Amino acid sequence: METQRRHLGIPPEPLLARRLLEARRADFGARFYLRANARRYVLLLAVGLLAVALLIYMRINLAVVFVLGLLLGGFLRDLGWFRVIRLTAPFTEKVTNWALVKELALDADK
Repeated sequence: METQRRHLGIPPEPLLARRLLEARRADFGARFYLRANARRYVLLLAVGLLAVALLIYMRINLAVVFVLGLLLGGFLRDLGWFRVIRLTAPFTEKVTNWALVKELALDADK
């Protein structure tokens, strides 16, 4: 099972448990998720702006609008995702076995 998880790019359970505990400490706020994924957002923005600059240089205006729309759409999608996480946080808090999560997180230290 662990080999299959690794093959699919799913992080190991101890790491997931640590991240869940960190998110809980941060009250499942958007700042936590933005900080945790900052490198990915910077990379996405850099590649997107590079594409926009190239398309402007090539004078392909419709494609510029399309790429900017993709970047804005991705950002708005993530804002919606942060909002839903925040709204469902009380339910997550209620149904999660935090003792098990802490135990799994401690397995990473072994």
